[in-house]
Parts: sequence; C-alpha cells; structure tokens
Amino acid sequence: MKINEHDVPSETESCSEKDCELIDLERKARKASFRHREWIKTVAVISAAVICFSITLVYSLHLIIPADKRWLTAEDLEQIRHLAISVAVGVGASLANSYFLPRR
Repeated sequence: MKINEHDVPSETESCSEKDCELIDLERKARKASFRHREWIKTVAVISAAVICFSITLVYSLHLIIPADKRWLTAEDLEQIRHLAISVAVGVGASLANSYFLPRR
C-alpha cells in the first residue's frame, strides 16, 4: 500500500491506530531502503575509484620503468588509454548533467 503525503495526518488530525501503524511502517521501510541504496552507491564509488587508481598506476609505471622490464604491449597501452578517455568523458558528462540540469 503506497501512502501519499496528503494521506498522512497532520499533528492536529488524529488517525486510527491501524493507519498510524501503516504510516510508521512505510516510513521505516523507506528509511531502510534509502540506507541500503546509499551503502550500494558508496561501495560502487569506492570500487570504481580503486579500479581507476590501479589502471592509472599501471599505465604510469609502465611508462616510467626501463624498457626491458615492461610487460604491456603497445596495443595494451593503447587500449588502456582508450578506456581512460572513455571513462573521463563519461564522468565529465555525468558531472555536467548533474550540475547544469535541474533535479526532478
């Protein structure tokens, strides 16, 4: 049962015990769902940051270390570079989207 904001009684109005219980249960469920989604978002952002840092570190190390110690081919480096550019463009577009477009 979905309860709209206008269905929630104000402090001056009274509600039946059953209605108040349903409203409280839905509020608790909404809070739990929000906490769960926030946890998933946090883990996803941290994971993405670790992966991006690792890719950047490997790419940088590969450019710094002597030629005889390098383990990536020129094609591998090119693929990493293309991946990094794609990620940077996606992040830039996402930031621009969240900054310039109004929230709904």
